[in-house]
Amino acid sequence: MFKINSQLIKKILFTTLMMCFVFLGSCALFFNSDLQKIDQVYRQLYTQVNLQALDRSFASPSIVDGVSITYESSNPDQLFYEENKVVVVTHVNLEAKVTLTNVLSINDTSKTYHQVVTIVAFGFDKIFNLLEEGFLETNEAFPNISNNLNFPAQLFGATLLFSSSNQTILSNSGLVNPTTSEKNVSLYVVASKDGFSESRNYHLVVLAYIDVLTAAWNQLITSFQASNPTYPNLTANLSFPSNIMSVEFTYSSSNPTVLSNTGIINRTYSDVGVILTVTMNYNSTKQTKSLNLIVKLVIPDGQYVDFAAYPYANGGGSGVAASPIKLLNDVQKTLQLTTGIPQPTTAPGSVSNVNILVVPIYFTNDHFSSSELAKIQKGFFGSHEDTGWESVASYYYRSSFGKLNINGTVMDPISMEKTTTQARAAFGDEMDYYCMKLLFTTYAHLVDFTNFDANHDNKIDGIYFVYSADYSDMPWWAYMFEYYPSYSDYGVLSAQGKTPGNYMWASVNFFNDQLGNSTTYRVTVNAETFIHESGHVMGLDDYYDYDPNDSFGNDGGLGGADMMDYNNGDHGPFNKIVLGWITPMVVSSSLTIKINKANTSGQALLIPKAWNHSYFSEYLLIDYYTPDSLFTYHLHTPYYANYMFSIAGIRIYHVIATIGSSSVWLNNNTDTKNKLIKYVSAGSNNIATSGRVLNTDLFQVGSTFNWSTSFKWSDNTHTFSSIEVVEIQGDYATIRINY
Repeated sequence: MFKINSQLIKKILFTTLMMCFVFLGSCALFFNSDLQKIDQVYRQLYTQVNLQALDRSFASPSIVDGVSITYESSNPDQLFYEENKVVVVTHVNLEAKVTLTNVLSINDTSKTYHQVVTIVAFGFDKIFNLLEEGFLETNEAFPNISNNLNFPAQLFGATLLFSSSNQTILSNSGLVNPTTSEKNVSLYVVASKDGFSESRNYHLVVLAYIDVLTAAWNQLITSFQASNPTYPNLTANLSFPSNIMSVEFTYSSSNPTVLSNTGIINRTYSDVGVILTVTMNYNSTKQTKSLNLIVKLVIPDGQYVDFAAYPYANGGGSGVAASPIKLLNDVQKTLQLTTGIPQPTTAPGSVSNVNILVVPIYFTNDHFSSSELAKIQKGFFGSHEDTGWESVASYYYRSSFGKLNINGTVMDPISMEKTTTQARAAFGDEMDYYCMKLLFTTYAHLVDFTNFDANHDNKIDGIYFVYSADYSDMPWWAYMFEYYPSYSDYGVLSAQGKTPGNYMWASVNFFNDQLGNSTTYRVTVNAETFIHESGHVMGLDDYYDYDPNDSFGNDGGLGGADMMDYNNGDHGPFNKIVLGWITPMVVSSSLTIKINKANTSGQALLIPKAWNHSYFSEYLLIDYYTPDSLFTYHLHTPYYANYMFSIAGIRIYHVIATIGSSSVWLNNNTDTKNKLIKYVSAGSNNIATSGRVLNTDLFQVGSTFNWSTSFKWSDNTHTFSSIEVVEIQGDYATIRINY
């Protein structure tokens, strides 16, 4: 006979009940998290648009941060959605109210929003106000004019016709011909749209040519002041135009060594005075003027260093190179930063050449089209001409300054032999592992997997599964993971002694996401999601905060302005340092240093809390940012542009890259007290509150970083005294660091 242990049964029942409660609580938290994310995305959706007085179309995405968005209008004749754009149709004397309905969805959670939009009537006043603004741009004293006028054929869909009362002085195309005396002229303008029309009659005065000389001279001085805010003290080159308003200019410098006759300055270690003689010639009338200028010195206090010329790799002085011993030779291998795509070593001129496997996966109800397969090939290995921006390979070649060459093979598509619905039901979250099994069983004897293990660790460097379904139909819409046989029912997968390493999973439809919004910046194959996930394949973290409202209080971050944050632009200097693409200069005493712009030089300064010859510590990183190179196309996409810097300036990062125990870093940008990396703002912007960077976060000429209650090292201490931005001159900037 068996004796029933009643106490044991009670314990089992109690434990089972508690596990159910925990599971239900977890589901509720996950559901609430999705709703919070949906609400946050909707709040961001129309922050730059006045829906109560709408008079023009605007760009609007179909997916934001994983949340898909649909648009429906109650009156498609006046407002409709197409190609990531809300199109608005305005009419003369007709105001309309339209209900715009949005459905936002993520995972299995969705929410519907209704917004009444007021489309304002078209008014001709707007046309004429804009026209007059254009006249003022070329003639600051309008209606007194001395320069040609721009006569546009259309504005806001209205047709414009121009008629001059004296075409000898002002032609019907806007050309101005001054004489020896002032001339009065009437300009009659008619604007027409939707069968309505209005007119304006402008009474203008075409100035005499002597007034033209004065106006041209004033424009020249204004341009000098724009390039040198401290004019007549010069710190930047002068532009010497040969013609302004039909006035010919010639220039002569009393000291061409310091200020050339073409406007180039050569600063020395002392102020140098120079006389610039300017001759103007208009209608055979000449006028000569002289300017007393001072070419300012290069800052003499502290050691002056040019990053590009300084032999920092040999150490000594105030700048030393970081020792590679703890960076790539030992620590990086220990932490498996290169489990996926291996990076170059610290040897001079080292380049990493790697091959990746791209595996298209399709379903019985969703086959790849020929154009989709072409997009996969171009998106991974194409040129700028193939994609309109960059492929995965061309992006990383540019971002790494030629140190990472990614090649590879797009395999023949593999069938799941199921519909998308059947595959979800059969495999759930292990669909990726099943695809891994298909890869190894299908190609075990057809592919030489040894060609895809550049660092000979017996793991394939990078496997990219690209599925044919839309990302809204699949679990884990886009992600990177490291293969662990213990996580799967499919056991250890191996072929020719090679097992999977890091791999990623994403939809082919990501290649269709919008990037660029004009003819000049038009992307036909957008690889940014695959580029971002490739950063994870290399070992990099996400830098956005998964839950900015949590209790950790680690405010700040990068506010979207990094490829590992909002898929924006280029990788920042921290990423490039730990991947072995650049070597910063470590600054440990006072100096004034010239650095070139980061996008093309990779130059960066590192100010350590306490230098231990390792990048795995706490420090500030400083570089000179310019809104070009890999940032250009995102700056021309409204959604991304809200999370980027649109002007040049100095970036200062605070990095706490302490080594972790269970992961690479002890800190991250979500749920640790200290963030792994964040910006030090030059202004009052709280990135945690605003959710994005602002141009005021960049340090500009005259900006100074000082220790304060708003920033100290993580232990509340401070070391150096201050950081000052001395000058920013196009391709380079000069920074003074005081200890």
